[in-house]
Amino acid sequence: MNRNNENDLPKIHYFHEVTSCLDVAFRLVKDGRLDEWDSVQAGSQTAGRGQMRRKWVSPAGNLYAAIRLPMTPPFNNTAAAIAVSSLCANALRSFGLPVFLKWPNDIVLSRDGQLGKAGGILMEEKEGILLAGIGVNILVQPRLEDMRSGATMPPITLKPADSRDDMPEPAELCRALVKHIHSVYKNAPDFAEIWKNLADHLLLWRGEQVEISDGGQGVRGEFLGMADSGAAIVSTPSGTVEKYNGEMFRL
Repeated sequence: MNRNNENDLPKIHYFHEVTSCLDVAFRLVKDGRLDEWDSVQAGSQTAGRGQMRRKWVSPAGNLYAAIRLPMTPPFNNTAAAIAVSSLCANALRSFGLPVFLKWPNDIVLSRDGQLGKAGGILMEEKEGILLAGIGVNILVQPRLEDMRSGATMPPITLKPADSRDDMPEPAELCRALVKHIHSVYKNAPDFAEIWKNLADHLLLWRGEQVEISDGGQGVRGEFLGMADSGAAIVSTPSGTVEKYNGEMFRL
């Protein structure tokens, strides 16, 4: 479905508890009930997942959603995760939150000079259906025992535990996030061409020494930025390398 009418906003299907927003979204698409840019939001997930099918702990109080994306550039290629991450981070910044991107799909919050992982994006595609799963820690962060071994940075919540400042409820934040993402994409002259500028503005560790581990042959060197494909470009002693997946560590 193409939304050419400015008042034709994406629909959000809310559920109190689901196994996974991605699973529910796929079923709704099959039933003809989830158009492009529509989304699923849940109060909690019992079987949320992250990269590499890792468990994503999903207690009530945080944002869990899945958005159906069009199968068009940059979403239908290797730049999808970082492009969606840039849209989400840009939306969160509209709330005054100092968030950044950690390649390829992490949303990072800066607080008191420290960085913490506040959320992440998971892309899934099957049978021509493309979804982006979004998880953001608003009030509750994972327990240390629930964190996977070797995580690159500690978890953090958008709202500090001792803060009296108001923070949007998950449903309100989801509405604002979906509206902002759709608006930026819709109003861009050619989002497939400009997404990288948006991402580059928020990208962490460019010009610094990093390691990218992908479970196989990792690379170390200076992080030069991203290619148009979304690949991380790393300058190593043996030459320039482009990495399309893996986890980035700052050295």
